[in-house]
Amino acid sequence: VQENLVFGALLRCLDPVLTIAACLSNKSPFASSMDAREASDSARRAFAAPLPPSGMPPKGSAGALPGVRLSAGQESDHLSSAAAYNAYRHTKRTAGASAARQVCRRHWLSEPALGMITDLRGQFFTLLRDAGLVDSSGDHAKADDMRAPWNAHASTPEMVKAVLVAGLYPNVAAATTVEVKGGSVRRKTTYKDEKGEVAVHPSSALHAAAAEGRLSFPFVAFHEKVQTSRAWIRDVTCVSPISLLLFGGELNVLHDASEVLVDGILRVRAPAQTAVLCKELRLLLDAELRRCIEAKRGRGDAAAGAGEKVMATIAQVLADEAASK
Repeated sequence: VQENLVFGALLRCLDPVLTIAACLSNKSPFASSMDAREASDSARRAFAAPLPPSGMPPKGSAGALPGVRLSAGQESDHLSSAAAYNAYRHTKRTAGASAARQVCRRHWLSEPALGMITDLRGQFFTLLRDAGLVDSSGDHAKADDMRAPWNAHASTPEMVKAVLVAGLYPNVAAATTVEVKGGSVRRKTTYKDEKGEVAVHPSSALHAAAAEGRLSFPFVAFHEKVQTSRAWIRDVTCVSPISLLLFGGELNVLHDASEVLVDGILRVRAPAQTAVLCKELRLLLDAELRRCIEAKRGRGDAAAGAGEKVMATIAQVLADEAASK
């Protein structure tokens, strides 16, 4: 959670990251009682579902709620939780507590869990402010102020998912798809993390797509792994190759194969120049983190101009990758 918070502040996408960190520290905003489990899982999938081609989801659906564009079609349980919280918060502020409770009932959200998320978000924001990673001394004092510099990229899903890699790594699994011959030839997709084969838990919004090999990228980051009849991974987000090159482990560039080996385990297809760019951006991110800490201590330059350029470059690289998938 600490890494998520630090990089959420650095990459200027703090608002959704605060919510995700609160969910990881406490519990999901979706109802968790045994009798509500199936409906709750269905609600989570609704928040992750792509918007219709018209961009106008049916009235009353999860897609019609404010803030859901952050998670729609993004293949992420974490972003679905953030979007659900956004919808509740916006409704409560604009239409009142009664309307917010209706949103909870209709979309299987737990109001006590949402209240705890609100409290934890405030605590986390205070910690970041005290550490010098956000400066709320000017016109912007609230964590969810979308005009604040720490939220410049808060509406960019690719940036938030990159932060998840930084915070959850090495909890990453890679997909392998093989042809299985029987009565007819079919393709089977399996996932492996650093310790062996895993499967996306049925409660995840990604469960069906992962099992069928339909995710946009062959990598998923996850919060926890539970062992029952098999090793299941829960709270899952599909993450991109470049986010792994930026926020994963040590990089070993295999020039002849146009691949990069991350920590000697994950094979990421990428040209050598992309790997070099990611290495340079890593160094600049480290320098920006040091600058923030030194500025808080009264040493070093408090100007954030160079940092803004680095974050804008990262946002552009991730956006270009997403557009090409």
